Amino acid sequence: ILTALMCSMIGYIFTQKFVKHKYVSNTKLIIFTAEANNESQPSWDDLQLSFTLLTDCSLIVKSRDVLEDVIQELDLSISYSELLEKIDVSFMSNSRIIEISVTDEDPLQAMIIVKKLREVSMRYITDNLEVSGSKIIQKENIPHNPMPSYTRYYVMFGAIIGILVSSLVLAGIYIF
Repeated sequence: ILTALMCSMIGYIFTQKFVKHKYVSNTKLIIFTAEANNESQPSWDDLQLSFTLLTDCSLIVKSRDVLEDVIQELDLSISYSELLEKIDVSFMSNSRIIEISVTDEDPLQAMIIVKKLREVSMRYITDNLEVSGSKIIQKENIPHNPMPSYTRYYVMFGAIIGILVSSLVLAGIYIF
């Protein structure tokens, strides 16, 4: 039991000292098609077109041109592929809302990147698709709490390793 406790403590210390905490900042947008923006009530065809545009918008947000512009405008010292790994784009089900999220070890940096990503991608979307614009549903935020870490898993893994080691030692003593 003592070995299991010690290995659990080692797992806890490992996560606190060596596992880097990550923060997520996000923004939510609603996309308007050119036709839907001119009418007071959007038609079913406008809504279907909007759903199709969401996929196109997601691809544009993660495109090389957009991300390289973000890197250049923010003077980031990371590559396109490193920035791409930090980005997640999702759709709210049955709506025209896109959520853009950025994960980073620095909460302020996550917010700055997601804000610039929103600005640059909306330029590209407006220029390249039949979109009249977008409206911000939720502004970027500076995350105060890190994403859930795997502390529990490391502690449990440490306890399991401790139990296995102590069982092997006891079995070895009993057999020999």
